[in-house]
Amino acid sequence: MNTVTDVTSTNEFDAFVEIDESSPLSARDQQYVSQWVKGLRDLADFVEANPEWLLWNSNALRVYSSGNANEVADTARRLGSFEKRPSGSTFDMVKHFGPHELNRFFPRDAVCRKVVTGTRKVVEQRPHPDFTPVTVPMVAVEVEVEDFEYICPESLLNFDGVKAQEVA
Repeated sequence: MNTVTDVTSTNEFDAFVEIDESSPLSARDQQYVSQWVKGLRDLADFVEANPEWLLWNSNALRVYSSGNANEVADTARRLGSFEKRPSGSTFDMVKHFGPHELNRFFPRDAVCRKVVTGTRKVVEQRPHPDFTPVTVPMVAVEVEVEDFEYICPESLLNFDGVKAQEVA
């Protein structure tokens, strides 16, 4: 193991990081992870010294993801057991650690297949097309909108991407 010293940083966490040459992570990434873990330990010490702060804490660590298929499957394998929480525009994988949660967010369209279940007409207020922008009255216009649902896979361990969207 080599020791890396970052002499340009004023951050106390940058001082000494043991670099594992057999790690798949670069030295810079190992340094980041080491700092991050130390920060969590320091945060735990702080919360232990200031327990009243837990009254407003969400107890969740949130990690956002781009949502490519490999990342979804890799996350599922690494988490092992986890709770699936599809909601709004995200698909969340949630791992519980006592009262804490690690939430990995993916764009819902990257994990679940969006299926159009029908269309319906709604009335929206839009600017009248025959007026200048200064004096635009609003008019009711009927438009067609899609109704849809998301169909999410039961297992994500061998996830290979969202299949083509289908119309029901």
